[in-house]
Amino acid sequence: MRPIEGEPPAPVHIRRATAADLAGWIALRDGLAEDDPEALARARRLVGDPARVAFVAEVDGASVGVLDAVLHRHWGRCPRRGPAAVIEGLYVAPRWRYLGIATALRDALAAWARGEGARCLFSDVDLANQEAQAWHRAVGFDEVERVVAFCQPLEPGVPACH
Repeated sequence: MRPIEGEPPAPVHIRRATAADLAGWIALRDGLAEDDPEALARARRLVGDPARVAFVAEVDGASVGVLDAVLHRHWGRCPRRGPAAVIEGLYVAPRWRYLGIATALRDALAAWARGEGARCLFSDVDLANQEAQAWHRAVGFDEVERVVAFCQPLEPGVPACH
């Protein structure tokens, strides 16, 4: 696992995403086609929902990282038992990793969350993703639990949820 290191070769600008960012944000975050109408509709709801926030990291006008989160007013998994900002997606393009961009995105979220009355940030990581776990620890997250996820299809004959 690599530690957080280095500085980007050009200034990084972190800002709140707007509707104009959505197609590029979707392509970067989900690797989806920019013209996917369903993905665009989901992203538009994210930008229009006051309990949700998305941030974009840009270098020379190009998006190189994204973070999106939702504010839960009564988040029981937060050890402080209060509102929490829950990271739903965090992605930095491979060329721009290990330069502090994910941390800058997290810092922008923390500032927004404090302004919304959140008492903690919450994030989850796949158990196999050791690199992401190391990043979370390096930037101040504490591991609070490990979870086994289950899925049950609601339609007969639909294969398992993989």
